Formats: sequence, structure tokens, C-alpha cells
Amino acid sequence: MKKTEREPPAFLTAVPEFPAKDLAGRTWQLSDVKGKATLVNFWATWCGPCRGEHPAIQELYGRIKDRSNIQVLTISVDDEDAPVRAYLKDKGYTFPVLQSAELADKLCPYSGLPTNFLVNAHGARSGLYGIGWDSESVTRLIEDLAKVALQKEVAVGWRNSMKNRRSRWGMLQLASRPCVPLFRPCHLRVVLPFSRETDDTKRSSVLLQLR
Repeated sequence: MKKTEREPPAFLTAVPEFPAKDLAGRTWQLSDVKGKATLVNFWATWCGPCRGEHPAIQELYGRIKDRSNIQVLTISVDDEDAPVRAYLKDKGYTFPVLQSAELADKLCPYSGLPTNFLVNAHGARSGLYGIGWDSESVTRLIEDLAKVALQKEVAVGWRNSMKNRRSRWGMLQLASRPCVPLFRPCHLRVVLPFSRETDDTKRSSVLLQLR
């Protein structure tokens, strides 16, 4: 069977400057992300689904740590770094970890964990990025990152936003993935297929039934 070529994600938002040290003492900033394709992962020690992703993230890091064009960066949203350090030591994980809930919110406001997204070589991020975490999925992710690293810079805007909504890389792919909600404000916009002839009374009646 012929392998289906997947559509790349749209990169909608410029990543802001973010000088911060990881737990190994390395200082990261926007210039460390530009020029490479980066998988960014938000997690916490108290998040079960996050822990479930970590063996694969460690595998990913081990396979790409010496490559110059792709990388992985994780951000823990724990309140303190002590439990994060203890967890990493206990599991033997060596992937890069920044510990800062504030930084996570600055880079990509989120409403649940784990959260994954991509940053391209031009410093723009995608929307939420849903993937599997078996070895085959890690291989596909490496292939995807390599393709993203080669992408030319494009203007982001309404057209890319609409493309991302239609893409299989979007939110619908995350529906089957476990997620720990953080009880942050969340707004859901429902678009109904009204025709132009639909009168305002009928529109109001349907919308009220949805509330």
C-alpha cells in the first residue's frame, strides 16, 4: 500500500524572545530555536499522560541530539524544580527541561497537559500537535521535523489559519490522546450550517438550545 503523504502543519504565531536556563544550566533563547525545527513539549511530574510520553521523548532526544537541524525542548510547569530533578534522576531522562509555568504560558497558552507543538526554523510555532509515542511514531516525527527544518519562511495569517483548521494535524487528532485539564478558561465556538435564508428567530432558537 502506498504511504500517504501527510500535510505539514501551518505555523501561525511568532515565538517571543524567552531567555531561560534549563535544569542542566544551559541558557535557551529564541536564537537557539531559529535555524532548526523544534518539538516543544509541556509537562508536569503530577501528570500521568505526560509521564507516559517521556520514554518516547527520551528515545527521540537520543536519536536526534547530535543533529544540527532538529531538536526537542521540554518545559515543566511544576511550581518547583526539586521534584522535577528527582523525577528525571529516578527515570534516567536526559532530554532538555526548562522549569517555568510562566514561560509555557508565554510561548503557547495551554489548557491541558501534555501539550506539544512545533517551532519552525524561522521562529514561528504551529498549533497543537498530536502524535503517537511508539517507536514508529518517533521515526515519523523525526521525518516531519526534518521536512519542517527545510521549509521556506511564509507569511502567517488568515489563509494559514484556515488551512490548519482543515488539517489532520489539528485539534481533532488530539481527541484520542489522554489529557489532564488545568481548569483554565476555554471557549468553544460552534459553527452551524445556516443558509442565508434562515431567519433570525430560528437562529436564536437553535443557539439557545446549545447553551
